[in-house]
Amino acid sequence: MTKVRLIGVAAGEAPPGWIALGEFAALIEPGAPGLGVDGARRHHASVLAASRRGPFLPAPFGRAWPSTAALVAALDARTDAFAAGLALAADCAEWSVRAPELPMEASSGRAWLRGQARRRTTQTALDTLGAEMKREGVAVDWRRPHDGSSLALLIHVERMASAMDALRQRFEADFAALPRLAGPWPLYSFTCLRGVSAREAA
Repeated sequence: MTKVRLIGVAAGEAPPGWIALGEFAALIEPGAPGLGVDGARRHHASVLAASRRGPFLPAPFGRAWPSTAALVAALDARTDAFAAGLALAADCAEWSVRAPELPMEASSGRAWLRGQARRRTTQTALDTLGAEMKREGVAVDWRRPHDGSSLALLIHVERMASAMDALRQRFEADFAALPRLAGPWPLYSFTCLRGVSAREAA
């Protein structure tokens, strides 16, 4: 039995190579996920290509199902959330925000402690920023990568300019530097497909 990978979901009739899910369609690809950066890049390239057709909910990278039938069964339990998710994908974009990189210090005990203190300060500032953005109606996903803190923000296209201005002003106040912004991205951090179970995968 051939494993299948979910790339994402869109509305409407299923184009060739997609599978129908009632009012929606899912893009799948055969085989287990590729490993490492190359596999993630191939997945992202497939997501971007599908997104050019219109609003698209990307699936997280790295999940496989033992068969198309198992994947369809998992998706059928989530179709109620697809319409709202696709409405977000039509009107919003995801941006990642990271604090400026901290300079390296000599590897003494005191230098290490100072570095840890600065990292805690950075995380606190980003947490405050995330809370402020949430109060302004921006969806926020907190992350803790190994080399520092970051936020994923879901920003409506009509509020993009004001949100970016607010980010820059806050970073200049807290860090005396501009934020490291990346985007716009597909809604990887906010897609309802994050909750689709792949427990049946072998």
